[in-house]
Amino acid sequence: MASLSQDLEQLAQTTIDDCADASQRGTETDAITLVNLALALHACSAEMVECAVAHARSSGVKWREIGALLGVSRQAAHAQFSDAVQHRQSWGHSDH
Repeated sequence: MASLSQDLEQLAQTTIDDCADASQRGTETDAITLVNLALALHACSAEMVECAVAHARSSGVKWREIGALLGVSRQAAHAQFSDAVQHRQSWGHSDH
């Protein structure tokens, strides 16, 4: 898990650096590329959070703890992620 964490941190830093470089160039194409990149990363991170929450639930972590990690109430965490958790668990993808 440490290697994955390091890889993700390196990817994030590289992306931030690329974003800064592109914003300095300031062309419309660069701006559109940055927006598309940000949207792709946002979708990927949302998928990662869903996967992590599903894995946490299948490992016995309570909604209260998940909510605290997300900065929301247990009810809000449940409302936001319970369908995704059930879907992933029904397909056996809680930790993938």
